[in-house]
Amino acid sequence: MKFVAVLFPVGAAVLLDTLFYASTGRKQFVNFLFQQVDDSEAAREWLALRKTLTVDEVKVLEYGGAVKGAEAFLQDPAGGVYTGLIDGRIVKLLSDDDYVDIACLGSNCGGACALAEAKKKQTEGNNLTPDSCSRPLGLQFLDPEAATGTTKTLLVCDVFRGLLKVNVPAEHQPKRLQGPSPFEVLLSEAGGQRPYFSNALLKHGDHVYFTDSSQTNNFGTKGRIILEPDATGRLVEFNMKTKQARVVLDKLDFPNGLAFTPDRDAILMVETKTRSIKKIQITGPRKGQVEDWVRELPFVPDNITELPDGLGYLVGSAFVKKFPPPKGSSPSVALSIFKAVHRRVANALLFTHLKTVGRILYPLTDFGPLSSALDALLTKIGGGGHLFHLDTQGKVRRWISLPPQCPAVSEGTLVSWGKFPAGHVKLSADSHFLLVGSFAKNSICKVPLGALLDSI
Repeated sequence: MKFVAVLFPVGAAVLLDTLFYASTGRKQFVNFLFQQVDDSEAAREWLALRKTLTVDEVKVLEYGGAVKGAEAFLQDPAGGVYTGLIDGRIVKLLSDDDYVDIACLGSNCGGACALAEAKKKQTEGNNLTPDSCSRPLGLQFLDPEAATGTTKTLLVCDVFRGLLKVNVPAEHQPKRLQGPSPFEVLLSEAGGQRPYFSNALLKHGDHVYFTDSSQTNNFGTKGRIILEPDATGRLVEFNMKTKQARVVLDKLDFPNGLAFTPDRDAILMVETKTRSIKKIQITGPRKGQVEDWVRELPFVPDNITELPDGLGYLVGSAFVKKFPPPKGSSPSVALSIFKAVHRRVANALLFTHLKTVGRILYPLTDFGPLSSALDALLTKIGGGGHLFHLDTQGKVRRWISLPPQCPAVSEGTLVSWGKFPAGHVKLSADSHFLLVGSFAKNSICKVPLGALLDSI
């Protein structure tokens, strides 16, 4: 069937070339049509940045199938990497093939959870019990300085509960914890509303900033968020001393990943649906000012992580605009026209006019099976994911295109299994690498440092 799907347009294009490209006049007309739809020149700059990795150049970390949906990562300065999983666990990765459980935050650690019930409690403003659903996303240390020792405490954004405090056990837990671990809910309300999709977080002194991505959709209805016509996301600030919270920004279109600027006087916040990154001043005379740091990216940004030594940032993405193949790759002018028109239509619907498409289609997703199908489709389409390297000024320096074995990418983080202290670090291809996370039930991908930095 796939052979027929490919053969038919190619055959039709060859026939059209034969009929309409034979004489000089018709040839000029067809060339004119192609020039009107050709998008190769506009894409040239982006394609020059792309480094495409094959499956042989990455390593899929399986962990016996027990580590799935690691969306965000936190480097332990003493060695190892923390991550939250799609089944409600927080684990510490120790090597390519070993890990330990740190905490279980919901009943889904031991199997399934009542997702519909959890969402209903959230909507009604009721607190979730420890045995309800959990989806830990953003992770930070409560005290980064203490993290170099043996006593460590994590701040965790749980999709369903809000901002949590979780103690890291001094002794390793048995693999695959079945029952809920102890945790403390620090914040479950801000601006008169409960967080409905607690996502990424940063800690700055006594203040914690986190994104609440949507007030109507979260885990299990991620596909609906993409079509959500109203901007309901928020950036929330929580004061650890006073226990007070305030909404820094609201009416955001899917606020997502967070990272500090190099001088720590501002934070960068990804706004996924607008394909932009905002800069919010958090200290100094310009405190509270907001500006667009990057706009109209040709990809859908997810999480953003800071690279060491002023190297800039990594932004994860599952979806990019359709770009043309290298010039001369198609022997048929008619086929090139078909492909160019297809790219333009797809990019217009999925990027330029997504808001309009959302207003039309979003009401249809109130039908449960369609919403579930859309959520499943979101995790399947797009092929391999992508990482984008931005410098400290927001200019994209490299585009790492990953193989299909690394789909639905949410984040890329530069880490090490060994000690990784804060400050200046001498990076080595032998000890440092990129871990690539996913918002779907996928394995982690390990990417060599050389894919990011040529000089390593």
